[in-house]
Amino acid sequence: MSHPNHKQHQQTRYYKQITNGKCVSCTETAIEGKTKCQFHLDYCNNYGKARLKKRKSEGLCWVCKKPANEAYNGRVCCKEHIMKALVKRRKTTKIHIATGLCRNCKSPAVEDRTMCEKHLAYVKEQNTARIELARLWGVCRHCGALPEEGKTMCSKHLAYGRKNNKERKYA
Repeated sequence: MSHPNHKQHQQTRYYKQITNGKCVSCTETAIEGKTKCQFHLDYCNNYGKARLKKRKSEGLCWVCKKPANEAYNGRVCCKEHIMKALVKRRKTTKIHIATGLCRNCKSPAVEDRTMCEKHLAYVKEQNTARIELARLWGVCRHCGALPEEGKTMCSKHLAYGRKNNKERKYA
C-alpha cells in the first residue's frame, strides 16, 4: 500500500536528496550542479533521445504523442505545442528587451538596439545577402514583386520606407 500523501512524500524525498547532494533517482552522489548521478544522467539522456527518434519516425508530437506538424523549425510538434513555444518565445523576447538583453540570447544588447553585437552582425550579413540576391534576380527585396526602375524595392515598400524614415527620431 502506498503512502497516504504519496505526492507530498515524493516531493519531500526529492528535496531531501538534493539538499544532501544525492541523486534523486538513487543514493549515489549527484554531479555538482545537477540533481542526478552520471549513470542516471546518461540513462535519461539516452532514453529521451530514443523516445524523440521513435516519435519523430511515427510522425507524432515528441511531447504529447498527438499527430505532428513538421513546419516549425524542423521540429516535430503538434499545433498546440508549436503555439506554446511561440508564446513562450515572445514572452522571453519581451523580457530580454525590457531588461536590456539581446532578444536572441542573454548577452547585453548594443545601446539603442535589441540585439548584441554578434546577432546584429549576423542580421546585417543576412540582410546584405538578401538584398544582393534581390538585385541579382531583379525583384523587390521584401516581397519579390517587380521593383521600381533603378531601385531594389517595389513602390509599396519604397513608400513604407519613406513614411518610417520621417517618423524616426535620430539623436
